[in-house]
Amino acid sequence: MTEKEKVVPSASVGADAGRPIPYESEISIAQPEADGKKNFSEIMREYNAFTRQHDPNRLHAVTITELMEEEHETRPPILDGLLYPGVYLLAGAEKIGKSFLALQLAYTVATGQSLWGLKTSGDEVLYLALEDTNDRLQRRFFRMFDTETTDRMYIAINCKHLSEGLVEELESYRREHPHIRLIIIDTLQKIREAFADWSYAKDSDVIYELKQYADANGLCILLVHHTRKQKANDVFEMISGTRGLGGSADGEIVMCKQNRTDPYATLQTTGRDVIDQKLYLKRDPKRLLWELERMEIGSEIEPPDPLYSSIDAMLTPEHPQWEGTASELKDVLQTERSAKSLGMWLKIHRQELMTRHGIRCTTRKTRERRTITLMREA
Repeated sequence: MTEKEKVVPSASVGADAGRPIPYESEISIAQPEADGKKNFSEIMREYNAFTRQHDPNRLHAVTITELMEEEHETRPPILDGLLYPGVYLLAGAEKIGKSFLALQLAYTVATGQSLWGLKTSGDEVLYLALEDTNDRLQRRFFRMFDTETTDRMYIAINCKHLSEGLVEELESYRREHPHIRLIIIDTLQKIREAFADWSYAKDSDVIYELKQYADANGLCILLVHHTRKQKANDVFEMISGTRGLGGSADGEIVMCKQNRTDPYATLQTTGRDVIDQKLYLKRDPKRLLWELERMEIGSEIEPPDPLYSSIDAMLTPEHPQWEGTASELKDVLQTERSAKSLGMWLKIHRQELMTRHGIRCTTRKTRERRTITLMREA
Protein backbone atom coordinates (compact mmCIF):
# COMPACT_ATOMS: atom_id res chain seq x y z
CA MET A 1 0.00 0.00 0.00
CA THR A 2 1.35 3.41 -0.92
CA GLU A 3 1.31 6.37 1.44
CA LYS A 4 -1.39 7.89 -0.70
CA GLU A 5 -3.66 4.85 -0.30
CA LYS A 6 -3.26 5.00 3.50
CA VAL A 7 -4.66 8.50 3.80
CA VAL A 8 -8.23 9.68 3.28
CA PRO A 9 -8.71 13.42 2.61
CA SER A 10 -11.25 14.95 5.00
CA ALA A 11 -13.96 17.27 3.66
CA SER A 12 -15.01 20.47 5.40
CA VAL A 13 -18.59 20.99 6.53
CA GLY A 14 -21.20 23.70 6.11
CA ALA A 15 -20.84 26.21 3.28
CA ASP A 16 -17.55 24.68 2.18
CA ALA A 17 -18.95 21.17 1.78
CA GLY A 18 -17.36 19.40 -1.14
CA ARG A 19 -14.24 21.57 -1.13
CA PRO A 20 -11.15 19.66 0.17
CA ILE A 21 -9.35 21.08 3.18
CA PRO A 22 -5.67 21.92 2.85
CA TYR A 23 -4.40 19.06 5.05
CA GLU A 24 -4.73 15.28 5.20
CA SER A 25 -5.84 13.35 8.30
CA GLU A 26 -4.14 10.07 9.12
CA ILE A 27 -7.13 7.67 8.99
CA SER A 28 -6.02 4.16 8.06
CA ILE A 29 -8.15 1.94 5.86
CA ALA A 30 -8.07 -1.78 6.67
CA GLN A 31 -6.71 -3.69 3.69
CA PRO A 32 -7.06 -7.37 2.81
CA GLU A 33 -4.42 -9.74 4.11
CA ALA A 34 -1.15 -9.32 2.24
CA ASP A 35 2.46 -10.16 2.94
CA GLY A 36 1.58 -11.78 6.29
CA LYS A 37 -0.32 -8.75 7.59
CA LYS A 38 -3.41 -9.22 9.77
CA ASN A 39 -6.70 -9.71 7.92
CA PHE A 40 -10.05 -8.30 8.96
CA SER A 41 -11.03 -11.38 11.01
CA GLU A 42 -7.84 -11.20 13.09
CA ILE A 43 -8.36 -7.49 13.70
CA MET A 44 -11.93 -8.11 14.85
CA ARG A 45 -10.82 -10.91 17.19
CA GLU A 46 -8.29 -8.58 18.79
CA TYR A 47 -10.87 -5.80 18.99
CA ASN A 48 -13.42 -8.08 20.67
CA ALA A 49 -10.78 -9.35 23.12
CA PHE A 50 -9.86 -5.75 23.95
CA THR A 51 -13.47 -4.71 24.57
CA ARG A 52 -14.06 -7.78 26.77
CA GLN A 53 -10.95 -7.03 28.77
CA HIS A 54 -12.10 -3.45 29.44
CA ASP A 55 -15.77 -4.22 30.04
CA PRO A 56 -16.53 -2.92 33.59
CA ASN A 57 -19.25 -5.57 33.99
CA ARG A 58 -17.03 -8.50 33.08
CA LEU A 59 -15.56 -10.81 35.72
CA HIS A 60 -11.83 -10.92 35.06
CA ALA A 61 -10.51 -14.42 35.71
CA VAL A 62 -7.49 -16.35 34.48
CA THR A 63 -6.74 -20.04 34.11
CA ILE A 64 -4.30 -21.76 36.43
CA THR A 65 -1.92 -22.07 33.48
CA GLU A 66 -2.10 -18.32 32.84
CA LEU A 67 -1.66 -17.62 36.56
CA MET A 68 1.51 -19.71 36.78
CA GLU A 69 2.96 -17.97 33.72
CA GLU A 70 2.51 -14.47 35.13
CA GLU A 71 5.59 -12.43 36.02
CA HIS A 72 5.23 -10.28 39.13
CA GLU A 73 7.42 -7.48 40.38
CA THR A 74 9.23 -8.43 43.56
CA ARG A 75 8.27 -6.42 46.62
CA PRO A 76 10.91 -6.75 49.31
CA PRO A 77 9.92 -6.83 52.97
CA ILE A 78 10.12 -3.69 55.04
CA LEU A 79 11.28 -5.63 58.09
CA ASP A 80 12.12 -9.20 57.11
CA GLY A 81 9.91 -11.66 58.95
CA LEU A 82 7.68 -8.99 60.48
CA LEU A 83 6.49 -6.29 58.02
CA TYR A 84 5.75 -6.73 54.31
CA PRO A 85 3.81 -4.63 51.79
CA GLY A 86 0.18 -4.43 52.89
CA VAL A 87 -1.72 -3.21 55.95
CA TYR A 88 -0.67 -4.26 59.46
CA LEU A 89 -2.11 -3.64 62.91
CA LEU A 90 0.09 -3.00 65.94
CA ALA A 91 -2.24 -3.23 68.92
CA GLY A 92 -1.71 -2.99 72.67
CA ALA A 93 -3.02 -1.43 75.84
CA GLU A 94 -2.62 2.28 76.46
CA LYS A 95 0.71 3.64 77.68
CA ILE A 96 2.71 0.41 77.47
CA GLY A 97 5.24 1.64 74.89
CA LYS A 98 3.53 1.08 71.50
CA SER A 99 4.43 4.54 70.23
CA PHE A 100 8.04 4.13 71.33
CA LEU A 101 8.13 0.82 69.46
CA ALA A 102 6.54 2.41 66.37
CA LEU A 103 9.11 5.23 66.43
CA GLN A 104 11.90 2.69 66.85
CA LEU A 105 10.62 0.71 63.86
CA ALA A 106 10.36 3.86 61.75
CA TYR A 107 13.86 5.09 62.56
CA THR A 108 15.45 1.67 62.07
CA VAL A 109 13.88 1.18 58.65
CA ALA A 110 14.74 4.72 57.52
CA THR A 111 18.39 4.29 58.49
CA GLY A 112 18.64 0.76 57.06
CA GLN A 113 19.83 -0.75 60.32
CA SER A 114 18.82 -4.25 61.40
CA LEU A 115 16.31 -4.62 64.21
CA TRP A 116 16.57 -7.64 66.54
CA GLY A 117 18.67 -9.35 63.89
CA LEU A 118 16.04 -8.76 61.19
CA LYS A 119 17.03 -6.96 58.00
CA THR A 120 15.25 -3.73 57.07
CA SER A 121 14.67 -2.33 53.58
CA GLY A 122 16.26 1.08 54.23
CA ASP A 123 13.30 2.84 52.58
CA GLU A 124 12.01 6.25 53.53
CA VAL A 125 9.30 6.41 56.20
CA LEU A 126 6.33 8.67 56.90
CA TYR A 127 5.29 8.65 60.56
CA LEU A 128 1.92 10.22 61.47
CA ALA A 129 2.17 10.85 65.22
CA LEU A 130 -1.42 12.00 65.63
CA GLU A 131 -1.51 11.85 69.43
CA ASP A 132 1.71 13.79 69.99
CA THR A 133 3.18 17.26 69.70
CA ASN A 134 6.45 18.28 68.09
CA ASP A 135 8.08 19.18 71.39
CA ARG A 136 7.17 15.80 72.92
CA LEU A 137 8.47 14.00 69.83
CA GLN A 138 11.69 16.00 70.01
CA ARG A 139 12.29 14.97 73.63
CA ARG A 140 11.38 11.36 72.89
CA PHE A 141 13.64 11.14 69.84
CA PHE A 142 16.60 12.67 71.68
CA ARG A 143 16.27 10.18 74.50
CA MET A 144 16.03 7.25 72.13
CA PHE A 145 18.59 8.18 69.46
CA ASP A 146 20.50 11.16 70.86
CA THR A 147 21.55 13.37 67.90
CA GLU A 148 21.65 10.59 65.29
CA THR A 149 19.07 12.18 62.98
CA THR A 150 18.05 11.19 59.45
CA ASP A 151 16.50 12.96 56.47
CA ARG A 152 14.83 9.74 55.32
CA MET A 153 12.09 9.85 57.95
CA TYR A 154 9.24 12.36 57.88
CA ILE A 155 6.94 13.18 60.80
CA ALA A 156 3.52 14.87 60.84
CA ILE A 157 1.17 15.41 63.76
CA ASN A 158 -1.97 16.21 61.75
CA CYS A 159 -3.70 14.67 58.73
CA LYS A 160 -7.15 14.26 57.21
CA HIS A 161 -9.69 11.59 58.12
CA LEU A 162 -10.17 8.75 55.66
CA SER A 163 -13.57 10.16 54.72
CA GLU A 164 -12.03 13.59 54.08
CA GLY A 165 -9.39 12.40 51.62
CA LEU A 166 -6.51 10.91 53.64
CA VAL A 167 -5.47 8.60 50.82
CA GLU A 168 -5.28 11.51 48.37
CA GLU A 169 -3.27 13.48 50.95
CA LEU A 170 -0.82 10.60 51.35
CA GLU A 171 -0.47 10.20 47.60
CA SER A 172 0.19 13.91 47.17
CA TYR A 173 3.00 13.73 49.74
CA ARG A 174 4.43 10.58 48.16
CA ARG A 175 4.65 12.35 44.80
CA GLU A 176 7.12 14.69 46.50
CA HIS A 177 8.85 11.78 48.29
CA PRO A 178 8.46 8.73 46.04
CA HIS A 179 10.88 6.56 48.06
CA ILE A 180 8.52 6.27 51.04
CA ARG A 181 7.48 2.62 51.47
CA LEU A 182 6.50 2.55 55.14
CA ILE A 183 3.68 4.71 56.53
CA ILE A 184 2.94 4.48 60.26
CA ILE A 185 -0.34 5.91 61.50
CA ASP A 186 -0.44 6.41 65.26
CA THR A 187 -3.31 5.88 65.91
CA LEU A 188 -6.02 4.30 63.75
CA GLN A 189 -8.74 5.98 65.80
CA LYS A 190 -7.51 9.42 64.72
CA ILE A 191 -8.16 8.81 61.01
CA ARG A 192 -11.60 7.21 61.06
CA GLU A 193 -15.00 8.64 61.81
CA ALA A 194 -16.47 8.32 65.29
CA PHE A 195 -19.43 5.96 65.24
CA ALA A 196 -21.40 4.81 68.27
CA ASP A 197 -21.57 1.27 66.91
CA TRP A 198 -18.77 0.02 64.74
CA SER A 199 -19.87 -2.99 62.70
CA TYR A 200 -17.78 -5.66 61.00
CA ALA A 201 -18.55 -4.02 57.65
CA LYS A 202 -17.42 -0.56 58.79
CA ASP A 203 -14.19 -1.91 60.28
CA SER A 204 -13.51 -3.92 57.15
CA ASP A 205 -14.13 -0.90 54.89
CA VAL A 206 -11.51 1.14 56.78
CA ILE A 207 -8.83 -1.50 56.22
CA TYR A 208 -9.96 -2.18 52.65
CA GLU A 209 -9.52 1.45 51.57
CA LEU A 210 -6.01 1.60 53.01
CA LYS A 211 -5.15 -1.84 51.67
CA GLN A 212 -6.15 -0.89 48.12
CA TYR A 213 -3.75 2.05 48.30
CA ALA A 214 -0.95 0.00 49.89
CA ASP A 215 -1.24 -2.89 47.41
CA ALA A 216 -1.35 -0.59 44.39
CA ASN A 217 1.89 1.12 45.42
CA GLY A 218 3.87 -1.62 47.16
CA LEU A 219 3.62 0.13 50.54
CA CYS A 220 3.40 -1.09 54.10
CA ILE A 221 0.90 0.81 56.24
CA LEU A 222 1.24 0.10 59.96
CA LEU A 223 -1.77 1.14 62.06
CA VAL A 224 -1.18 1.61 65.79
CA HIS A 225 -4.33 0.59 67.65
CA HIS A 226 -5.61 -0.38 71.11
CA THR A 227 -6.65 -3.63 72.74
CA ARG A 228 -9.64 -4.34 74.95
CA LYS A 229 -9.31 -4.61 78.71
CA GLN A 230 -11.02 -8.00 78.67
CA LYS A 231 -8.63 -10.92 78.44
CA ALA A 232 -9.00 -13.61 75.77
CA ASN A 233 -7.43 -16.99 75.12
CA ASP A 234 -6.37 -15.74 71.68
CA VAL A 235 -4.51 -12.44 72.02
CA PHE A 236 -5.69 -11.35 68.55
CA GLU A 237 -9.27 -11.42 69.84
CA MET A 238 -8.23 -8.62 72.23
CA ILE A 239 -7.82 -6.09 69.41
CA SER A 240 -10.40 -3.35 69.94
CA GLY A 241 -13.26 -3.40 67.44
CA THR A 242 -14.67 -6.25 65.40
CA ARG A 243 -12.71 -8.93 63.58
CA GLY A 244 -13.32 -6.85 60.46
CA LEU A 245 -10.06 -5.07 61.33
CA GLY A 246 -7.77 -8.04 61.83
CA GLY A 247 -9.56 -10.20 59.30
CA SER A 248 -9.06 -7.63 56.54
CA ALA A 249 -5.49 -6.65 57.47
CA ASP A 250 -2.50 -8.51 56.06
CA GLY A 251 -0.96 -8.95 59.49
CA GLU A 252 -1.57 -8.41 63.19
CA ILE A 253 0.96 -7.64 65.93
CA VAL A 254 -0.24 -7.60 69.52
CA MET A 255 1.91 -6.13 72.29
CA CYS A 256 1.25 -7.35 75.85
CA LYS A 257 2.69 -6.66 79.31
CA GLN A 258 1.95 -8.60 82.48
CA ASN A 259 2.42 -5.49 84.57
CA ARG A 260 2.32 -1.89 83.40
CA THR A 261 5.51 -1.01 85.30
CA ASP A 262 7.25 -4.14 84.09
CA PRO A 263 10.11 -3.55 81.59
CA TYR A 264 9.20 -6.80 79.81
CA ALA A 265 6.71 -7.21 76.97
CA THR A 266 5.78 -9.72 74.28
CA LEU A 267 4.92 -9.26 70.62
CA GLN A 268 2.78 -11.93 68.98
CA THR A 269 2.45 -11.88 65.20
CA THR A 270 0.27 -13.56 62.63
CA GLY A 271 -0.57 -12.78 59.03
CA ARG A 272 -0.64 -13.72 55.37
CA ASP A 273 3.08 -13.24 54.74
CA VAL A 274 4.47 -13.61 58.27
CA ILE A 275 4.83 -16.72 60.38
CA ASP A 276 3.19 -17.06 63.77
CA GLN A 277 5.82 -16.05 66.30
CA LYS A 278 6.24 -14.60 69.76
CA LEU A 279 9.00 -12.12 70.56
CA TYR A 280 10.07 -11.51 74.14
CA LEU A 281 11.26 -7.92 74.58
CA LYS A 282 12.92 -5.92 77.33
CA ARG A 283 12.95 -2.13 77.49
CA ASP A 284 16.22 -0.31 77.99
CA PRO A 285 15.49 1.95 80.99
CA LYS A 286 17.87 4.64 79.78
CA ARG A 287 17.03 4.95 76.08
CA LEU A 288 13.55 3.36 76.20
CA LEU A 289 14.38 1.18 73.20
CA TRP A 290 12.91 -2.31 72.97
CA GLU A 291 15.53 -5.09 72.85
CA LEU A 292 14.92 -8.71 71.86
CA GLU A 293 15.62 -11.35 74.49
CA ARG A 294 14.33 -14.45 72.70
CA MET A 295 11.87 -15.60 70.06
CA GLU A 296 9.42 -18.48 69.74
CA ILE A 297 8.34 -19.63 66.30
CA GLY A 298 5.11 -21.49 65.56
CA SER A 299 5.29 -25.25 65.07
CA GLU A 300 3.74 -25.02 61.59
CA ILE A 301 6.71 -23.20 60.09
CA GLU A 302 7.97 -24.78 56.89
CA PRO A 303 11.55 -26.13 57.10
CA PRO A 304 14.05 -24.28 54.89
CA ASP A 305 14.25 -25.61 51.34
CA PRO A 306 17.67 -27.19 50.62
CA LEU A 307 17.71 -25.40 47.26
CA TYR A 308 18.61 -22.17 49.08
CA SER A 309 21.81 -23.65 50.49
CA SER A 310 22.62 -25.43 47.21
CA ILE A 311 22.42 -22.19 45.21
CA ASP A 312 24.29 -20.35 47.96
CA ALA A 313 27.13 -22.89 47.80
CA MET A 314 27.24 -22.79 43.99
CA LEU A 315 27.97 -19.04 43.88
CA THR A 316 31.46 -18.74 45.34
CA PRO A 317 33.58 -15.57 45.69
CA GLU A 318 35.59 -16.79 42.69
CA HIS A 319 32.45 -17.49 40.63
CA PRO A 320 29.72 -15.16 41.93
CA GLN A 321 27.54 -15.51 38.81
CA TRP A 322 25.92 -18.40 36.97
CA GLU A 323 23.96 -18.32 33.72
CA GLY A 324 22.11 -21.05 31.86
CA THR A 325 18.80 -22.82 31.37
CA ALA A 326 16.67 -24.49 34.03
CA SER A 327 17.75 -27.89 32.69
CA GLU A 328 21.41 -26.95 33.05
CA LEU A 329 20.82 -25.61 36.56
CA LYS A 330 19.03 -28.83 37.51
CA ASP A 331 22.13 -30.80 36.50
CA VAL A 332 24.46 -28.49 38.41
CA LEU A 333 22.38 -28.59 41.60
CA GLN A 334 21.58 -32.29 41.21
CA THR A 335 18.03 -31.69 42.42
CA GLU A 336 15.16 -34.11 42.03
CA ARG A 337 12.88 -31.30 40.82
CA SER A 338 12.08 -31.20 37.13
CA ALA A 339 13.54 -28.34 35.10
CA LYS A 340 10.06 -26.80 34.80
CA SER A 341 9.48 -27.04 38.56
CA LEU A 342 12.91 -25.56 39.27
CA GLY A 343 12.18 -22.59 37.00
CA MET A 344 8.87 -22.00 38.78
CA TRP A 345 10.58 -22.29 42.19
CA LEU A 346 13.06 -19.58 41.22
CA LYS A 347 10.25 -17.31 39.99
CA ILE A 348 8.32 -17.65 43.26
CA HIS A 349 11.32 -17.42 45.61
CA ARG A 350 13.24 -14.60 43.91
CA GLN A 351 12.55 -12.25 46.81
CA GLU A 352 13.74 -14.65 49.52
CA LEU A 353 16.91 -15.36 47.54
CA MET A 354 17.66 -11.65 47.36
CA THR A 355 16.61 -10.63 50.88
CA ARG A 356 18.07 -13.50 52.88
CA HIS A 357 20.94 -14.73 50.70
CA GLY A 358 21.94 -11.67 48.66
CA ILE A 359 21.40 -13.54 45.39
CA ARG A 360 19.65 -11.80 42.49
CA CYS A 361 17.70 -14.02 40.09
CA THR A 362 16.69 -12.74 36.65
CA THR A 363 15.37 -14.45 33.53
CA ARG A 364 15.67 -13.52 29.88
CA LYS A 365 13.43 -15.16 27.31
CA THR A 366 14.08 -15.45 23.59
CA ARG A 367 12.45 -17.56 20.92
CA GLU A 368 15.02 -20.29 21.39
CA ARG A 369 15.36 -20.49 25.19
CA ARG A 370 14.80 -18.97 28.58
CA THR A 371 18.07 -18.00 30.28
CA ILE A 372 18.39 -17.80 34.05
CA THR A 373 21.03 -15.59 35.67
CA LEU A 374 21.95 -16.02 39.34
CA MET A 375 24.32 -13.39 40.71
CA ARG A 376 25.57 -12.78 44.21
CA GLU A 377 25.27 -9.09 45.09
CA ALA A 378 28.37 -7.38 46.46
